[in-house]
Amino acid sequence: MFYEEIYNSGASKKSLVWSIGFGKVKFCNDIIELDNCSFEITMKITDAETALIYYSSLLGMKGEAFPLSNDNYMELKSIKMVREETINNEIALFKIRSPLCLNKYIDRTNNDRYVNIEDKDFAIELEKKLIEDLPYLEEKIKELRFNFDGLKKTITTIHKTSSKKVKKLKGEEQ
Repeated sequence: MFYEEIYNSGASKKSLVWSIGFGKVKFCNDIIELDNCSFEITMKITDAETALIYYSSLLGMKGEAFPLSNDNYMELKSIKMVREETINNEIALFKIRSPLCLNKYIDRTNNDRYVNIEDKDFAIELEKKLIEDLPYLEEKIKELRFNFDGLKKTITTIHKTSSKKVKKLKGEEQ
């Protein structure tokens, strides 16, 4: 029942989102080598009931070894619950753990265009995507001012699956 409510309800806004931080990594074909053999998963859960279900479940798995491929395993070492702070200032700094790549579908060509930090329309496309995902915050989103100082474009191998065919995009890391 819980899974159905989150993933199969048809809701565009989920009560749970997550991101993963690897630190320094080395990509070797289908293998990701972790610099210090650890990674961090951050979960954002909007309602208390869902948060308690996940927190309790994770507590029950703490210290357990979960098998992975190539005789590897992962183990949950620690769990930390952090209360979300209210932003009271005009400026807020956000740390983004996952790659920020905007996918813009082009109807007339039936193709995707990937908008990145080097594109002139990146801020415009980011704003459009935020409004699409959070329409009830449209006025506040239009008031946002972005500063992308320090961001850089990094290309890694991407595997994209579609219903028609499989595309493999490859690039060199910068």
